[in-house]
Amino acid sequence: MALACARFNGTPSAFLVTGEFTGRLASHRCLSSAFSDVPSAQAVASRDDLSPPEGTFSQVATAFRWLTDQNARLLAFFAPGGGLDCLANPIKLSMSAQRAEILAVTQDNVNLLILGAQAMLDGYQAFLQLAGSSRFHELKLLRDELALLIPRFETLKQNIKSGLESVALPIKAGEEVQVSPGRFHQWIEGCHQLHRRLQAFCPEIANCVQSVHNLIYLLHRGFVRALAPVTLASGQGKISRSIKQNLDFRVSGFSLRA
Repeated sequence: MALACARFNGTPSAFLVTGEFTGRLASHRCLSSAFSDVPSAQAVASRDDLSPPEGTFSQVATAFRWLTDQNARLLAFFAPGGGLDCLANPIKLSMSAQRAEILAVTQDNVNLLILGAQAMLDGYQAFLQLAGSSRFHELKLLRDELALLIPRFETLKQNIKSGLESVALPIKAGEEVQVSPGRFHQWIEGCHQLHRRLQAFCPEIANCVQSVHNLIYLLHRGFVRALAPVTLASGQGKISRSIKQNLDFRVSGFSLRA
């Protein structure tokens, strides 16, 4: 059984889907390494898009909606054409006549991804704070997990920043920088390592937060699990259970059924 959580026909919703999806989901873990020799013109989220509007985290409904949308915005970076493709194929990047431009665009996209992930982390923290000092066991577990995520993400950001600098150094716009075969192999490995820190996805060890993709996965899992207790603790909704154990959340602004 899987939980689908997204916007359906413009409305934030979630529902349970019966059946075995493990194999199907696993088939989507490896993203395409193809990329164009021309910097992608595909629209990517802007700094404003990745930041919550004022007042978003005053209500459970608006906070959950923004977190759901932010999850989708950030995952778009990992899709083919999302702006990170060249790091998966550094040899092709090095052979491109427009490698400096492609790498510059990639740097911008990486910085936007980090900005958006930080906003999602901060937003998730604000979402949990809507529950006040509630002692729900589930909330305690999620707060403890968040306390570990914050410093781990700081370390990950530092590693990504240094990785970006080392990858960008040999390729400068308008310059021909000669490197030895040994340095070239180091550059190739640097691209692969940066790519892993950004989007390697292994949910079995997600608590280690080895990539930005893993962080997004944990945050998404966290705010979905937190919805019921935060709703109850904040007094902004109610839960009713039928005989069939169906769950119906009614939060001001939208309904969520599972």
